[in-house]
Amino acid sequence: MSSPGSSNSSAFEFEDYVLRPSERLLLQNGSPVPLKAKVFETLLSLVENRDRALSKEDLMKLIWSDRFVEESNLSQYIFILRRILGENPRDHRFIVTIPGFGYRFVAKVNEVQTSSNGSFNVHPDETEKGKVKSVAILPLQFLDPAQQDEFLGLAFADTLITQLSGNKSISVRSTAAIVRYTNSGKDPMIVAQQIKVDAIMSGTIYKVRDVLAVNLQLTNVSTQEAMWANRFEINASEFPDLQTEIAAEVADALAIELEQGNAAPRTAPRHQAVYQKYLKARFLLEKRTEAGLLEGLACCKEIVEAEPEFALAHAGVADSFLLLGKYLYLAPDECFPFALEAANRALALDPSLAEGYSSLAEYYHYYEKNWGKADEHYQRGYRLNPNYPLACHWYAWALMCRGQFGQALSEIERAQMIDPSSILLSTTRGLPFYFSRDYRNALKQFELTLDIDPGHFSARFYLACTHLHNGDTERAIREFETIVSEQPIQQAISHLGFCYAEAGRFDDALEQLDLLAELSMERYVSPYIRAIVYCGLGRTETVLSLLEQAHRERDPWLALLRIDPFLSCVYGEPRFIRLVDGLGRD
Repeated sequence: MSSPGSSNSSAFEFEDYVLRPSERLLLQNGSPVPLKAKVFETLLSLVENRDRALSKEDLMKLIWSDRFVEESNLSQYIFILRRILGENPRDHRFIVTIPGFGYRFVAKVNEVQTSSNGSFNVHPDETEKGKVKSVAILPLQFLDPAQQDEFLGLAFADTLITQLSGNKSISVRSTAAIVRYTNSGKDPMIVAQQIKVDAIMSGTIYKVRDVLAVNLQLTNVSTQEAMWANRFEINASEFPDLQTEIAAEVADALAIELEQGNAAPRTAPRHQAVYQKYLKARFLLEKRTEAGLLEGLACCKEIVEAEPEFALAHAGVADSFLLLGKYLYLAPDECFPFALEAANRALALDPSLAEGYSSLAEYYHYYEKNWGKADEHYQRGYRLNPNYPLACHWYAWALMCRGQFGQALSEIERAQMIDPSSILLSTTRGLPFYFSRDYRNALKQFELTLDIDPGHFSARFYLACTHLHNGDTERAIREFETIVSEQPIQQAISHLGFCYAEAGRFDDALEQLDLLAELSMERYVSPYIRAIVYCGLGRTETVLSLLEQAHRERDPWLALLRIDPFLSCVYGEPRFIRLVDGLGRD
């Protein structure tokens, strides 16, 4: 970490400004900008450490190394800097606030070397204009709407993403990050800004009988110059071979090397239609609804029947069962054992498949509660594919379950670097704050997510939870009542019951228990979920009995036992402590 003034022979250029540390001077279009000493040191610390986010604690140590000061002093200097630079907190031109953590300087910076006569010589560094450290591959767009095949265009992008992702010198945005731009019609430069990449590849496709005409262009976002472009005309049957050729040309344009054997066997089903169906299945799984998960599972099973050697399809089956279990759409024994079988089959076909190891990790974390073994698989999956955001997301949840909130937040932010526009990740970023009882920052993050997507279920659910524990019971009740009226799932019903009990509305709380009992006649209802209502009612013995039942049934929600604020009524109970102590050791 650089300290203020550590680059005394250098200066830094950004937009209309030049920052000269040796002279303790900030220039705007050649004219000096007056800055107080500590304001200057704040700016210099941010600029010199621009390659990473600085926590408030680290930033205060850099500026006030000799004494203790209140955090409000730092906030005041950030406010002054923004005013001087003509920025408001939502502009993100220069300084970005990372809620609950600190700040980062995000403007493009050229570091320049000062000579004896005071002139500047620019030397290239990692912030040099035009430097490409991240790239996105957009789905192909069909020129003729009548030919529209969204999953063919997406399949093309996914194959290139997989082939390029093996290189560790460049960050390649995942398929999950670009799938929402399928047939969106958005300008690629606007998409590039939204997902924060240095280069973006876009293209069109047109079909005449069995011939495909494909036009592609790789563009440098900062210079808006074409780094590579080409046109291909091939028979439809040659499409998979074309993708390998294009990957090699794009890698050459990006000055990276492809990993040998990276394309097989994971991206090579015998029929392109099979791959398109797989991508459709993944798209459905991302919805996280019961209907979407069941339809996605059906798609993956059909693929396995058609091409049993296609490893990714087995991983898709595993993830479908895992999500059906974690979201409580199926009883644990009806899904997790099948997830294990499918994940093992995927890895038997392709031992280098990161998705397979991530699926195994989830099985051991939520079903077996063997967290040591889960960790082995989380880590192995990450080593195989560090650009797989779902692996970071799942590992963050595992870390939160163990109370490692700081590390969980780092994993979520790593996933957001890969998939910056993910609403799911934006919601998840609020959870380390929520589970660590930092409700102020949790509210900020959930509200930020809902500003982007007002209907996002998880954000609404955890916003309501946070309002309750932050002391606003009536607001929580209103939120949960709305959620239950739209999606009467067991999690929402039980949490509403708890809120009613907290407000002294015991008859309403008991009514929610009746609803759960009726629901259990049709489908699986988690004993953990029922325990939440009884905790609100203060029925300690019933809560403990239900949690012990959840343990016997291998309820996936039991993984939350040590961090869930809804279970505070039994925190000191010996039976509860025994359950917590045994968690993760099975």
